[in-house]
Amino acid sequence: EEFLICMPNTTLEQVEHVAERIRSMVAEQQIIYDKEGNTLQVTASIGVTSLDPAYSVDDAINKVDEAMYEAKAAGRNLVKVR
Repeated sequence: EEFLICMPNTTLEQVEHVAERIRSMVAEQQIIYDKEGNTLQVTASIGVTSLDPAYSVDDAINKVDEAMYEAKAAGRNLVKVR
């Protein structure tokens, strides 16, 4: 799944920190998926960017999407900033 989180009045550094906290909390969860108690681990690959008045919102979405795919290509369970 993909989610978009907008964080107005926040620096790119702050957003990266929040994204890292989200990634870490997701990775720490153990999900029980059957009656035997077997678990699976879910991870998150997160892309982060900032809005730039010189570019459209669509451009920003494309930029953050590219960052997310960079995180996946680099091994998953990472935060990448663009």
